[in-house]
Amino acid sequence: KNWSLSRQKFFNAVTQAEIPLSKSEVDAMILALDTNFDDELTYKNLNEGLQLWRKERRIVKKQSEEPKKKCSTDNCRSKTDDPSIKLTSNHE
Repeated sequence: KNWSLSRQKFFNAVTQAEIPLSKSEVDAMILALDTNFDDELTYKNLNEGLQLWRKERRIVKKQSEEPKKKCSTDNCRSKTDDPSIKLTSNHE
């Protein structure tokens, strides 16, 4: 059995599944997943793409869950708060 989908069959499957993707978005997906550029997606292509997507999603989730660093008075002051820096005006 052939475990690959042509560009048109993949687009038809996305449409039948009522996945809200435009033709250009499906084309972009195929370009990203089709590693040998034969205009067909194999099960391997789809699985590798899914694994990469899951990995990226975990990274983004982890980053969003990291606690925000609180500023201490020493590390968050701007340079203008530094008493050794004097701001001068051209109008003086």
